[in-house]
Amino acid sequence: MKKICDVFLIILITSLLLSLTDCAGKTVTVVEAPFTTTQTTATTASVPNIIATVQSMDVGYDFANNGAPILVVQLIPSTLAIANEQYIVDLYDEGNFRDSTIVSWNQPEINVGDSAEVKFPINQTEETAYSGKDVSSVFSVKVIANGIISSTLHNSSTVTLDNPSTVTLHNSSTVTTNPLPTGPQTLPIIDTTNTTLYPGGSISITAETNQNYTFNVAANMQDVSVTGYFNCIGGAPDLIEVYLMDNATYAKWLKNPGGQSTILYDSEEMSAAALSESNMAPGTYHLIFSNKASADLSASQAVKTKIDLNWTYSQ
Repeated sequence: MKKICDVFLIILITSLLLSLTDCAGKTVTVVEAPFTTTQTTATTASVPNIIATVQSMDVGYDFANNGAPILVVQLIPSTLAIANEQYIVDLYDEGNFRDSTIVSWNQPEINVGDSAEVKFPINQTEETAYSGKDVSSVFSVKVIANGIISSTLHNSSTVTLDNPSTVTLHNSSTVTTNPLPTGPQTLPIIDTTNTTLYPGGSISITAETNQNYTFNVAANMQDVSVTGYFNCIGGAPDLIEVYLMDNATYAKWLKNPGGQSTILYDSEEMSAAALSESNMAPGTYHLIFSNKASADLSASQAVKTKIDLNWTYSQ
């Protein structure tokens, strides 16, 4: 009987030790067996707010730009996304900033989780290497709006962080964000001096066609301007016409190019010129190179150009 009581006493003591908890969240020693101890630390898991997830990231072609190769990213909104909010999407190539564009969803798209497509130009070498391949280990994107950054990681999961903050994910990787940068910001709308994106150092506009470069000014961007230059380097008659207009004017211009009075900039037919337009309100804009003046319908006009979007963030 004494042996039975001793065994019962050991079991009772062991059960009491196993039930101990520390409300302060400190390290607790749990006795699991007479000669084994394990230390465990109380932790609190937090679930990050998800604005969007990456559905796919593939090589595609921009047929509005002579079939130029592009990286196409499909972003699916969560119910936390704000309808018609313009989010800045930054593209990173192996962790290094490369390009930027804008994404937004309307309320019905958010309601059903309909993806929005964003595009980034790539060069022909990248097209050959990445076409049909999984590029999520190469490229990642950050979605920025009003001081909030949503970072899509290499594994295509997405987390939204309030700046500045750090969160440890289930895979033990850590993402740290910083507040929106201060001071003047510049992003190329088109820059043919970047031979990675434009190996020939120029763009080519086929006769009787236009090339359109769409960009967006977000609500948290101020002191916005577009500045730069263009220079024809060959063609017949070696002239180009460059336009800058907002989205509403662009829709009308496509139907009636000569009847629009709200065009922000019209170079007229020039071999070279500078562009400078300031005080641009939030919205979608179009930078257009038009080769409608070509006398030879088989001729293309080569143009060297560098035109930048400049702004500061409202803090």
